[in-house]
Amino acid sequence: MKYADGPTVTCEVRIQAAPARVWELVTDIHVPARPSPEPQRMEWIDGAAGPAVGAAFAGYNRHPLLGEWRTVSRAVELREPRVFGWVVLDRDGRFAGSGPAPAEPMACRRFESEPDGSGTHLRQSVPVGPGRSRVSLAIDRMPDREDEVVAHRLGELRVNIDASLRGMKVLAEADGRPAPRSAWGTPASRACPVPAAPGPVLVPGQPMDPVRDARTTDGIRQGSPTTPQALSPPRHLR
Repeated sequence: MKYADGPTVTCEVRIQAAPARVWELVTDIHVPARPSPEPQRMEWIDGAAGPAVGAAFAGYNRHPLLGEWRTVSRAVELREPRVFGWVVLDRDGRFAGSGPAPAEPMACRRFESEPDGSGTHLRQSVPVGPGRSRVSLAIDRMPDREDEVVAHRLGELRVNIDASLRGMKVLAEADGRPAPRSAWGTPASRACPVPAAPGPVLVPGQPMDPVRDARTTDGIRQGSPTTPQALSPPRHLR
């Protein structure tokens, strides 16, 4: 599995709430940072105040091995109440090496929702690459272990997507009632499982913890790795 292939993680969930309520959460950039372990907070920037094609927002992230960094995302697709997609850029050039900050996105993210009986079916897809990212730094150090590095990153993404979808499900189904944070799930109930395998060494001499199996619960399912063309950024952003 190579980084240049754009491997993708896709997860989906059925939410017992109206599509309009789910759409509010999908387009609220602050929601993913609440349950997910990596993103810490989000904010609209460059004059943007809400979701619109071309609107930009900054994400502040934290990782136990790589510390803290900022990404800048730009919305590239918005079709209410069905699709919200954006590209993630390394505007600060943290992962660009000796070159300038890349124009190619580090990743793309896309939410798709559709009515499902009395509820809503929500899907999130995240392909990595093709622009340089923190995964690229690890591959630079260990080119012979690229498959392991990419597989480990996909495992991390599954955890983050699982937490985000679980949080949206709980918030949407709370129907105005306070949603306990404990209801957002624990590592033992992750819904986007990955095979048990040793994690790659992302920092020389400092191994990652193994990624463990987990059961699919709460109606959230893991999709197979794909490289959907629908997630490709517009040509002017490449």
